[in-house]
Amino acid sequence: MLFVLSSCNKLEKQIVGTWTKSVLSVTLTAVFSDGGSITLTWGAYNTNGVYSLDDNELTITTNDCVPVGVYTIAIDGDAMTLVKVSDDCDGRKDLLAGVFNNN
Repeated sequence: MLFVLSSCNKLEKQIVGTWTKSVLSVTLTAVFSDGGSITLTWGAYNTNGVYSLDDNELTITTNDCVPVGVYTIAIDGDAMTLVKVSDDCDGRKDLLAGVFNNN
């Protein structure tokens, strides 16, 4: 049990910052704040929301889409990989799954 708590705290610290990836030749920027807020920007698309972590599971809610998105998360150095578990928000699920780089 202590190991799970320890790894969760590590991910909570590692996720904070600016992450980018290319989607259809346009840069997607995801900014994760220490307080649990997230901003997503992709071209003219811009939305804000909240996120939470439970072990290696990332839950995201954005103001442009009511359903909650759930992704597994792995961070290795400057690379963050998100794999969709469930997300009924068409725009968000098409953007978030994949590998981001920390800038």
